[in-house]
Amino acid sequence: NHPSSSDCAGAGLPRFAARLSRHGPGNAGADGTAAFFDAGLQKSSSIATGHKKCLDAKFLVGADKSGGIVATCGADNTVKVWKAGKNISTYDEHTQDVVSVASHVAGAFFVSASADASWHFHDVEAASTVYQATNDDPKDKYTSINIHPDGMFLAALTQSGAVQLWDARSCALQQTFSNGGKNSAKSCSFSENGYFFAVSGDEGGKIWDLR
Repeated sequence: NHPSSSDCAGAGLPRFAARLSRHGPGNAGADGTAAFFDAGLQKSSSIATGHKKCLDAKFLVGADKSGGIVATCGADNTVKVWKAGKNISTYDEHTQDVVSVASHVAGAFFVSASADASWHFHDVEAASTVYQATNDDPKDKYTSINIHPDGMFLAALTQSGAVQLWDARSCALQQTFSNGGKNSAKSCSFSENGYFFAVSGDEGGKIWDLR
């Protein structure tokens, strides 16, 4: 079935670089710094990532028992993984700004999306890129990416407003639907139970029922 949607009240919802996890939110800064906060929203740590501009920062939940492994990405076309504030791996396969990263529920994997119209699937332990997917339209840049809570599929958003659902196991594109016009899909999030999917952009926000 094609997902159904409902509009959220308000328009022009901004894209927030802050992303929540059970460890608290992380915030990506234009100065290249990634800051992290505890559950009480008190700043707990920060990383000078070295990115020309840090565009996203996420905890890789489950990648390490300490819960302290983080992925960052930026305008220098790279993705970096950090443990206890130390850079342990760098991925440089993207050719334009890397705009978004997301953790897989298994913890050992994560994905990145780029303005080069590709998204990549990475193995944390092996510090390698397992798969690279390219949008059919090379001019339609990716704007955000997220993985469903069950880890079975992921959503990738594009500059044209398209929402693509990919099988996370086969890395095959399963479905594409539109969230609106150009720049209507800039940020996305799944509900905890995975039934609903929120997408926001210049036209406001929509909540999609995936059941």
